[in-house]
Amino acid sequence: TVNYARYSLPPVLKQYMTDYPKVDVRVTADQSRTLFKKLSDGELSLAIVRGNFKWDGESMLLSEEPVCAVIGKENREIPLKDLPFISRRSDRETEEQIAKWMQEQNLGSSRYSLQVNDISTCLAMVEAGIGWAVLPEICLRDFGGVVRPLAFADGSVFTRATRVLYRSEYADLPQFRLFLDAVRNGTADRT
Repeated sequence: TVNYARYSLPPVLKQYMTDYPKVDVRVTADQSRTLFKKLSDGELSLAIVRGNFKWDGESMLLSEEPVCAVIGKENREIPLKDLPFISRRSDRETEEQIAKWMQEQNLGSSRYSLQVNDISTCLAMVEAGIGWAVLPEICLRDFGGVVRPLAFADGSVFTRATRVLYRSEYADLPQFRLFLDAVRNGTADRT
């Protein structure tokens, strides 16, 4: 997935490629739903996806992170309902969860001033003081504003799962197992 490829994969991949320089590695960064379709169609041997997908093959949970409301420093004292909401496209399940949380917080009538197509742009707009957004923790490591993890009315925490989905026929290949270990260990170091 794009977010994992940007925020978590580079150091893991660098170490893997250093340790195993003869392994041919091909990375496709794309939206989870696109990667899942390619995996289902046999075009990929594994996919690191965010969210929940019905997959009959092998699966490994890498992490589950909080989803947060983020506000720029200059807007920290302003109620969310008085700020423009900066939305972004995500998978349907996440968009439904965001809508549910906003409804529970009576933010359904919040102004939708901007809709952007990626997390980086969304975060830059928040940092510039344009409004607020709902973003996963993975992209907030260097964010200097206000971060509020979200919970639903029933007390459950709003989280986002990252999983490796793969075809079982590849699981016995040594380079494949070593890559899964590298991803698992690399993710554990940062969560």
